[in-house]
Amino acid sequence: MAMWKNATLTSFYDGDECDVAHCEVNIDGGRIVVSYDDEAGPTVYQGDETGPGHYKLSAPSVSGQATLHQVPDEDILEGHWVEDGYEGMWRIELKA
Repeated sequence: MAMWKNATLTSFYDGDECDVAHCEVNIDGGRIVVSYDDEAGPTVYQGDETGPGHYKLSAPSVSGQATLHQVPDEDILEGHWVEDGYEGMWRIELKA
């Protein structure tokens, strides 16, 4: 299992606006879990690998759907998210 407890999540939406938060990422046997706290409380996205380094995730607590992609041998995940009718891009820098 690969675990990053001090990852940084940058979420982009509405053009230029962005939020930065600390998150935890766990990847184990093709399964990924991304968890973070925001003003609404804890949020957990989880899902499965759909191809090498490509993940499709969901977060029922916020009606969320997302994708994440990782370039081999890089400590960055990037993708798209949709939550409660809002959508944007997110980037996660993996840090132990």
